[in-house]
Amino acid sequence: MTVSRQHFKSFYLAHFRAVAGFCRSLVGDEEEALDMAQEAFCRLWQKWSPEYTEANAQAFIYITAKNLCLDRLRRARFKQEELAAAEGMPVSEGTMLEEIIRQETVEAVRRAVETLTGRGLQVVRMTMEGKTNPEIAAELGVSVNTVKFAKKEAYAKLRERLENEYMVLLAWEILAHLSLA
Repeated sequence: MTVSRQHFKSFYLAHFRAVAGFCRSLVGDEEEALDMAQEAFCRLWQKWSPEYTEANAQAFIYITAKNLCLDRLRRARFKQEELAAAEGMPVSEGTMLEEIIRQETVEAVRRAVETLTGRGLQVVRMTMEGKTNPEIAAELGVSVNTVKFAKKEAYAKLRERLENEYMVLLAWEILAHLSLA
């Protein structure tokens, strides 16, 4: 596999779910969102260059995904007010950037959680499902203190893994607010 293909594959794996989530926020349908995200990545691959930076590729993929979503909504011949509402959704530069940041944050957290192992992974997943410490303890057959300790260790690992991505996302957030001012 060439360096360019590896770079694209890495970019695809890191961003596909976030782009699909962004598409879903625009069209409201999971299957259509996955199709549009896939189409956006196909178009990126057609134009892919080894010189692309992460920022170039992200800008291209989100703009392409937004345009595909709006085209799909127009072709579906939604009732006029539904199309107007969809076009007024996260399409403005500020709202679109906020949705991109939200989707990228969700994806960064998901990737970080996937790196956990053992009891820490179990506890974090159950916490994300909305379960309380006593519920987790009962389900795992351990004490509440064991759950608290596992959660504390897992969160420390997550903070460590998310530290760099947090700084990038914070910078995006600041840029978003500056561009809206």
